[in-house]
Amino acid sequence: MSKTLYFERKYKQNIDNFNLTTEIDSVIEKKTGKKLKLIKKSSPVLSRGGCIFKIKDYNLENRIEKAINRYSE
Repeated sequence: MSKTLYFERKYKQNIDNFNLTTEIDSVIEKKTGKKLKLIKKSSPVLSRGGCIFKIKDYNLENRIEKAINRYSE
């Protein structure tokens, strides 16, 4: 079930009636009776903007030159 559909069923609201996330937050806050808190989620597994694999540094110009030289001989 998508998150939007879950919201619509749980809070009996049509998501298309909202323009801002703050409006959605206020519906949730009224229903739960609690103020929402934003927390920063982080994981040591993910790094470099979400990439879990090591990023290789390539010199693109050298790679192109090598490819051109290889095929032009």
